[in-house]
Amino acid sequence: MMNPRIHTCLAVVVAVLALAGCKREVAEAGRLVAGKPPLVIGTLVGDWQVADLNGGGVPAGAPRLRFAADGLSGSAGCNRVAGPWKLEAGRLTVGPLMATRMACEPARMDTETKLLGVLGAADSVTFDVTGQASLTTPDGRRVLLRRAGRDQAE
Repeated sequence: MMNPRIHTCLAVVVAVLALAGCKREVAEAGRLVAGKPPLVIGTLVGDWQVADLNGGGVPAGAPRLRFAADGLSGSAGCNRVAGPWKLEAGRLTVGPLMATRMACEPARMDTETKLLGVLGAADSVTFDVTGQASLTTPDGRRVLLRRAGRDQAE
């Protein structure tokens, strides 16, 4: 027969391990109760279109980005852009980005300036249940990305 003290210690260890395994679920439940969307694991690797830029809707020039293992490339609204990116320990780093130097109409140039500003300063990325990615800067600017090729009505 097992010593009652050892039995109690084992029960406590099992309980602690069980609760530790629930830590993520408890945090997720707290987010939902607070009215925040659930956190979803995702990857930036792939082709994206800009669905929203700083709350202004789909921007002029229909920017598209491709995140690949060897770098970021795409159209920022007017010019082609390319450069490094990485996501390590939940922290996003983009750039420095190189861009071609074409001139476009003012709305597209404005889109490009804002998008490059957000990309260069973004330090976090979250994914929602629809698969969209939100890149956010410390000062609250953000770009919402939708997988390229998806129907806009989704």
